[in-house]
Amino acid sequence: AGAPATACYQEAIAAYRSVFDLAQAVQSESERDLLYWISANEATLALRGDWPADKCAAIAEWLDANTPTLDALRVATEYDCAAWPCETVPSNRLMWAVPVLQNAKLRTLSKLVGVCACQCARAGNWSAAYAWSLRIQWMAAHVRLSPWPFFRANADAIAEFGCRQLRMLLAGDGRPDGL
Repeated sequence: AGAPATACYQEAIAAYRSVFDLAQAVQSESERDLLYWISANEATLALRGDWPADKCAAIAEWLDANTPTLDALRVATEYDCAAWPCETVPSNRLMWAVPVLQNAKLRTLSKLVGVCACQCARAGNWSAAYAWSLRIQWMAAHVRLSPWPFFRANADAIAEFGCRQLRMLLAGDGRPDGL
């Protein structure tokens, strides 16, 4: 039942464009420094709406570069569950079909989703901001379905980050009345 969601997560991981990927293609040292600044502050950007004005264009460019990633994550979080299949290897130990490092990358992608939510809030699109923020909780719920302790610990970290991100949105200035 969860295989389509898992395929979407794998697609998102493959499509993810880190700021390091973007920085390698940039010729200007100041642009490269700006992208590295985004990387160093990714979690903070997802938890604060008061971005420095001189950084907003670069953040938007990074989010645009990750449109395929965000699209895949949007689709993945529309499923009720995800499957994290195992297979038996010759030593009779179970091995994840989705490598542990890919699962850990979902934590990075949760920050991307948080930054997207903040960008929506900054633009005044609160319903989209809340929808993106809640997707972080769906990601955590999907990761938590794995029977492996490492996955569940990662799910807890994603969920905690999602709670902090949503709390920031709920406390933010400029919210429409009634929220």
